[in-house]
Amino acid sequence: MKKSKMVLIVALIIAMLGLSACGGADETAGDDWPVIIVDGVGVEGSYVITVGASDFPTHVPLVMVAEALDARVEWNRDTNEVMLPGRNGFIMFIAGTAGYRVAGDAIDWLAPAVVIDGELYVPIPFFRAVFGMGQAIWMGGHVYIDTHGFDDMH
Repeated sequence: MKKSKMVLIVALIIAMLGLSACGGADETAGDDWPVIIVDGVGVEGSYVITVGASDFPTHVPLVMVAEALDARVEWNRDTNEVMLPGRNGFIMFIAGTAGYRVAGDAIDWLAPAVVIDGELYVPIPFFRAVFGMGQAIWMGGHVYIDTHGFDDMH
């Protein structure tokens, strides 16, 4: 636990100093440090995309990140219905439409999930607002998703 927090702290310091190895959106991860970091551990082969000009244009591949969180995504590719367990209850939504449901409660202010080239993407705030993570931010060319939140790191 302390090791993952230390790794996350070091990663944040590097990102704030602008010394990150990856440039930003629409790029694949470099060999030095992956683009997406979950609880201080880089997700190999990770990347982000920019979708339109919404309030939350940066999206990440849901299945890749969910697997890093030990969550199984059930996605019906014919109907685009998606279901997965979240920290605050079961999550359901239809990719391409506005609104997510968590334990029956609607979250409709967040940009919709999208399907591009057979991959399912969600906006970065999905992991905090919908999935129930402590924090999910885009900073210094990386996406940091933390199950505890950065306020817990003292």
